[in-house]
Amino acid sequence: MFAVNTSVDRRTTVVAATVVVVAALGIGVLGGLPTGVPPAFAFACQLPHPACAGGVFYRTAAVEVTYVEPVGEALLPVEPLGDTDWNIMAYWNSANQPCTEATEMATASVSWSGTSWTVSNVNTTTNITSIDVCPGPGCGASYDHAFGYTLIAKVWDPKLTTTQNLRKVVFTTTSVSDGEELDTSACTLGSEVSPTSQSFSQTDNGAFECGYGCLTASGPSLAITYE
Repeated sequence: MFAVNTSVDRRTTVVAATVVVVAALGIGVLGGLPTGVPPAFAFACQLPHPACAGGVFYRTAAVEVTYVEPVGEALLPVEPLGDTDWNIMAYWNSANQPCTEATEMATASVSWSGTSWTVSNVNTTTNITSIDVCPGPGCGASYDHAFGYTLIAKVWDPKLTTTQNLRKVVFTTTSVSDGEELDTSACTLGSEVSPTSQSFSQTDNGAFECGYGCLTASGPSLAITYE
């Protein structure tokens, strides 16, 4: 800890302490980099994940999506009227310095058909091989209306042809349609509302469940908001 001299101007003391801390951190961080690797080009490292049973080398990345309108302290459910377009960007990194990084981006659209969530316009990659949607919160005896789902992607780990390990998967919307307020108690639609943005993003940092499917898929939450 730094001793504070109360007879010295406090701003001078804080600035001096900050300079010392920053310098120390700089020495520590830069000291951990391999020789000849500029800090701007040093990627994060990623250790291998625990092996999956049965020789399975693909995993599920996921984001749990809800469409809502903030009203006071409450969140009113919203059913989207059209497509939500998604970019799904996966990152793989090697385990040891100098750490390398590889990325691939898949795309897809999700929409409500009136009875279920559907995925269309799917563009996969070499290592992101499938994209699906798992049903989320809704209402009605026959799932008549809904306002959420889990979007999942099948991702190879480690990356094919390399020893780079899956580090994170970023789910980002590029287009969001208007929606209608949903009264889940009566399971009826109300006023039309518009999204507060076209871009919403959330990152799945793991655990990346072994295998692929809705049964075990879980991920961070993302609220797409309306007004």
